[in-house]
Amino acid sequence: AHRRFGEGLLAHLGGGFTVVVLDTGRRAGFAAIDRVGIGRLCYAAPRPGTIVFGTSADAVARHPAVQATLSDQGIFDFLSFFAVPCPTTIYLEQRKLRPAQVIRFGEADPAPRFYWQMPYDETRAEPADAIAAELKVVLRGAVGRACRGTDPSRLGAFLSGGLDSSTVAGLLAGATHGRARTFTVAFAERDYDESGYARVAARHFATDHHEHVLTPADAVTLLPRLAEAYDEPFANTSAIPAFYCAKLAKESGVDVMLAGDGGDELFAGNSRYLDMVRMQRYHDLPAWLRRGVIEPVVFGLPLGDRLGIVGKVRRRVRRRAMPMPERMHFAVLDREARLDRILAPGFLAAVDARQPIAIMREVYERTRGTDMVQRMMHHDLQLTLADNDLRKVGRMCELAGVRVRYPMLDDDVLDFSVRVTPRLLMADGRLRGFYKDAMRGFLPEEILAKRKHGFGMPFGLWIRTDPAYRAFCLDGFNDFARRGILAPRFVEAVMASARGNADRHRVLGVAIDVALLESWLRHRTL
Repeated sequence: AHRRFGEGLLAHLGGGFTVVVLDTGRRAGFAAIDRVGIGRLCYAAPRPGTIVFGTSADAVARHPAVQATLSDQGIFDFLSFFAVPCPTTIYLEQRKLRPAQVIRFGEADPAPRFYWQMPYDETRAEPADAIAAELKVVLRGAVGRACRGTDPSRLGAFLSGGLDSSTVAGLLAGATHGRARTFTVAFAERDYDESGYARVAARHFATDHHEHVLTPADAVTLLPRLAEAYDEPFANTSAIPAFYCAKLAKESGVDVMLAGDGGDELFAGNSRYLDMVRMQRYHDLPAWLRRGVIEPVVFGLPLGDRLGIVGKVRRRVRRRAMPMPERMHFAVLDREARLDRILAPGFLAAVDARQPIAIMREVYERTRGTDMVQRMMHHDLQLTLADNDLRKVGRMCELAGVRVRYPMLDDDVLDFSVRVTPRLLMADGRLRGFYKDAMRGFLPEEILAKRKHGFGMPFGLWIRTDPAYRAFCLDGFNDFARRGILAPRFVEAVMASARGNADRHRVLGVAIDVALLESWLRHRTL
């Protein structure tokens, strides 16, 4: 293909890949990863004309020409994203390719470029009924390709009971002879347990369904292994249910798992999309009304910040007045305003506190379309999917000994998704309105009506009830505090709140994220 098309061969590749082509005669070549970032490539340029590359930061760091200096900026970015986002890495000397990027070898200063972009076009106007009917055809073909080359008896599917996992499970059931096998986790804690919806889908599609009841002991067993499993700090705790699902599948004789990841980012399934559309109505008001009347009144009230209801109104107006994508990340900006109370002065002086927002803005604005919903989906394709969810599922499946495929990220599904206009995606102001309407009659009504949940973790409960889980979180947090990165008053506040009853979920979320970072740092310096 390279002899025929050169670098253009990338247009002829599909699915997830990391590809390297070396032309030894010309001492040149290139490396690339797939459109959505299923594959991965880290690289370093230790001297002019030399490039070191590998599918993990660990592999590149082992090369004798490459140093592995931990980056303060990488640690700061992790504390903002709870993963280190592309194109940066946790090491000063390394970078990562973004989805759909290629980097050429043989250049004095190699710089990656994009060979493909999501071809958004908000001006399309195809009939809703026709395009809805086509959705199932496209998805059925994607699941068929995901099954290709694998013994049907060795196939399985994640089934959380959400729209996408239920769709994939149902299509798998229709594509295989005999009963398709599905896997989920359950929790004894009722508020977090979604296994009932998975059972609804399993009964509807007559799958051979398997459950694992996840316990604090499971989490305590796996959490220290995450430091070894991931080549960079990673704190998405839903990796725990993903691993135990994949492990259960492996023990049941499954070699390949199908996952539903990608549906939210292609078909506008995140609740904040609808929130941002509603908030945009404030931006659509005349400027004279917003800046000349509403904001002077709201922010001019005496003692406003001391009055609870006025403080809430100010916060809401302040967020609605923000441009995109900052408005999406109000929590990050709110935390940024308090960084001097969270981070030690010396560490804060060594980093660019605006870099996380700069990364978000670059991804948000780097689209062919100008529609806000499409830009939000493009933003999440990298920062939520490629940098986080795909790393979570892919690495946990690898650790469990199974392979994973993503039918929702099939190339035909990508191409189809951009034909669904933002107006259709949120039909009648409903989240996933188009998708639900298109899948009515195929998916059970209970699944279509359920609220979005996913694999949530009851860490706020476990830290109170399980001594081992509590010890991992708080001991790790305390160990990290000794590194001089966190402000002492912030450390005291977290520990005081952990001992009390107030604001547990927010505080304990910080504790486990920092504990996972500490576990990774400790593992890398042994």
